[in-house]
Amino acid sequence: MTALDIIKAIAKGAGVSEFAAIQALRDHDAAVKAQVLASKERRETIATRALQGLLCSGRMNPPEAFAKEAVQLADCLIAELDK
Repeated sequence: MTALDIIKAIAKGAGVSEFAAIQALRDHDAAVKAQVLASKERRETIATRALQGLLCSGRMNPPEAFAKEAVQLADCLIAELDK
């Protein structure tokens, strides 16, 4: 089944034109992409700030260890905030 077949089926079942169904699908796709981008930017911003704190801590770790810990801290904070 092609994407067009799916759109036709949805449009028929919803009682809307194929054009309206395609436009709604495109709008939804754009909204999902925007949410994914915002989520990635949020994670990067939090990880960057966590990395700054880790680098100022005085600990001596390899850069890779600091980067990994910063991302883990960002993920934990996001998970807690999203509860």
